[in-house]
Amino acid sequence: MANSGHIQITTTPPRVQYVADGVQSVFVFPFPIFTAGNLQVFLDGLLQSGTYTTAGVGASHGGSVAFLTPPASGARITIRRQLPVQRTSDFQEGGDFRAKTLNDELDYQTAAMQQIETDVIRGLRLPPADPDVDTTLPDSQARAGKLLAFDATGAPVTLAPTASLPDDASDRYVTGTGQVTPRTLADRFAAMPTVLDRGAAGDGSRDDGPVLAALDEPHGLPKGDYAVAADALAAIRPYRLEGAGALHDPAATETPLKARHALFNPQGTGRAVAMLAGLLPDLAGPTPDLSALARAMADGAVKVVFVGDSITEGVYDVEPENRWAALFQQSLEHAFPRVAWTFENLSLGQRDAQHLADPNYLALAAEPSDRDLGFYRAPPGPFPADSWSTGSETGVSWRQHVANAAPDLVVWAHGMNNFTMTGQEYADAVAGFHAFTRTWAKPPSMAVVATFLPTRLDPAYRAQQVALDSHYRILRALARQHRLSLIDANRVHHFLRDGLDEGRRLWFREDAFRAFGTDWWDYLEGSAAGVSLNSGRLVFGGTARPWRKLAAADFQADLTWRPAQSGDVLAFNYRIDPDTPLERYEFQWSGGNLRLYWKGGSKAQVIAGAATVGADNHVRLRCDGARHRVWIDGVLKLDALDHESLREGGCAYRAYRGGAGSPQIGCTLKVGYPARYARPLLHEDDLVGLGDWAGNADSAGGNGVNHPSTAGHYLMYAPAFGAFIALLRALPAPSVIRHAASTAAIATTAPTFVSTGEQVSVQGEAGELALVSFNLHVVNQAPATKANLARLTLNGAQIAETTQYLPPTDDAGVVVSMATVPVALVQGSNTFALEWRAEADTHTLESKVPGRSLVVQKVGAANG
Repeated sequence: MANSGHIQITTTPPRVQYVADGVQSVFVFPFPIFTAGNLQVFLDGLLQSGTYTTAGVGASHGGSVAFLTPPASGARITIRRQLPVQRTSDFQEGGDFRAKTLNDELDYQTAAMQQIETDVIRGLRLPPADPDVDTTLPDSQARAGKLLAFDATGAPVTLAPTASLPDDASDRYVTGTGQVTPRTLADRFAAMPTVLDRGAAGDGSRDDGPVLAALDEPHGLPKGDYAVAADALAAIRPYRLEGAGALHDPAATETPLKARHALFNPQGTGRAVAMLAGLLPDLAGPTPDLSALARAMADGAVKVVFVGDSITEGVYDVEPENRWAALFQQSLEHAFPRVAWTFENLSLGQRDAQHLADPNYLALAAEPSDRDLGFYRAPPGPFPADSWSTGSETGVSWRQHVANAAPDLVVWAHGMNNFTMTGQEYADAVAGFHAFTRTWAKPPSMAVVATFLPTRLDPAYRAQQVALDSHYRILRALARQHRLSLIDANRVHHFLRDGLDEGRRLWFREDAFRAFGTDWWDYLEGSAAGVSLNSGRLVFGGTARPWRKLAAADFQADLTWRPAQSGDVLAFNYRIDPDTPLERYEFQWSGGNLRLYWKGGSKAQVIAGAATVGADNHVRLRCDGARHRVWIDGVLKLDALDHESLREGGCAYRAYRGGAGSPQIGCTLKVGYPARYARPLLHEDDLVGLGDWAGNADSAGGNGVNHPSTAGHYLMYAPAFGAFIALLRALPAPSVIRHAASTAAIATTAPTFVSTGEQVSVQGEAGELALVSFNLHVVNQAPATKANLARLTLNGAQIAETTQYLPPTDDAGVVVSMATVPVALVQGSNTFALEWRAEADTHTLESKVPGRSLVVQKVGAANG
């Protein structure tokens, strides 16, 4: 049709969209507009005004929009015609009837109808073949706060958010990815919310820690990686997360496996229960020497003394009856009701293991403000008490108070106040007190308690975790070494709070310096210019000490050492403190000697022979707890115990060059981490409380940092001393234990065996066994004395002998002892006797034995 001067309206829809590329600024619209005001322009859904100009008003083919600034790349541009629905002309009776006026009016109305059609197409509609149904919505009051649904006829209805929806809705709308059984929308809305509903990302990079820490009720943790900084983990309550998601620290520079699982294992409570079942029987550690306690139980009366810090003293932040020591008392009395138990708690708050071991740490007439000066405990009031039942005695050391109580069992519980000690200082304090108990007329059995860790919510206490964990690993090593009973509340605490088993190790292997040069590595000395990686070996052409950043306490390094000349030295560092890298162990093979150093100071040295120059020499170094061992070509060369540090740290490699050559080191590295099989179960607040004991009558106890809540005393300590009680239950029948002891001094100046007077007789049957042990407290008083010998006889014949080589000692003396050994009994009477001899180069000496004991425990047939 010819143009008669009016706009031609075609079938082109009055709406068009574009996606900007960041460069283009002019965009065409292919439909006509009557005025510039008929055009609406949107940028990412926002109506624009004043940001563009319009061309082509009144043109039938349309026009264009020119933005003053090109829209950003990716922005969505929408251009549409929007007319007010109205008449544009009014035809008068008898007036002129021009064709253009009529055409303009019809063009406008047609354009308006196109606009309405476009809006209808974009709205919800019934299909053409649908039966007629009333689609009128309920009024606003009836539908406010409701869900819109459709009844069986298809008519709209409103439902409350918790109401059931038609079953067919789930087929269409709520079958999620991987979902097998469709669920109604109402069921899905009623299910546990997930952390994604609270704003967590689960993408492995954005910090989800604040979202997870703010949860105040259980939430699902959908599968994904949730980035949480290690220091922020303590604020998250693990029992408010359920699902297959994994929490990890994106800044960790460990192996991927370590970084992914260092914070939170997604496995749930079922695995935690199974893990606990495996942990409980092992809590008591290696079988201890319980002979003194068993002897007292056989006699029907046992004295137990607790000695520790304020947690054991138990007068702070909980009722004394709820402290762990009181719970231990109750368990012993319940398990062995026929034994007359007596308990004394000689613990002192704000003191540590060194105070206890110090013979000069004395009781004063009043409690000093400086706790290092001494201590005071007043006698109890008019009511009986099992803590310092007679008060402290001025001028008597703390440790002597324990000795004067004459216990059959000492329960030693120090740890929380020891975090400033070095590992060796802590080990010396423990071993020193134990050695002191061996000098008593009646040496007791001794149990040591590895206590829990303070809260991580306070940065000051979070910093103590590493040192204390190192000390408790030392305590486990000392318990093994001295056959002490172990009450390992620390291991239980790690299980409850962290979901890991500190007493077990999972080992991971790394071959040929994997990922050398990445951020898993750094340099303690020199730089990358001094070393290169060639065919899986480090080649040292200069000064370099590459450091593998790890957090492990136990290592095995299978080193292949190829020196280039005789002066080359192999060095391997481990347990490197990341904050103070000079605090580390170093093993060296130099000049035919193997040496072990701590912080540059020598700890052990053996002759091992020189390495073969220009050939592969095979060295295995293994560090388990306090034990350090080195093999050369399969032969054990060095085996040393050292307690300086059992903290977690990394390892480093160094080749000291004796000339211009390039020595090489190859390595298969294995590192042992505490086993993590299950998720944490409890939060810090559950174990140490909120610190509201003084002002809240309903307080759960605890000081919020380093004193347990009422529940914490039970949850962390009861499983640990329960394992100890299980050991006592397994002891042989008490009626077969015999004991002889004396404090009457004997002396000799002759180099011959003399009887100490201790003698035990038991009736035996052929094939039966007895377990025998003894202790002698010996004081040498002549400068020439060089040895003390003790021997055990059965029916007059020697069956065992032990020797203690000694320099002259002071009046404190030393202990000559024999650990429990099995002895086959003969038919009839079996008389065991203890004899002693002192030796000197000149055979002129004076020694005396002021205390000794002999224990014989009949255990039944040798084959049983």
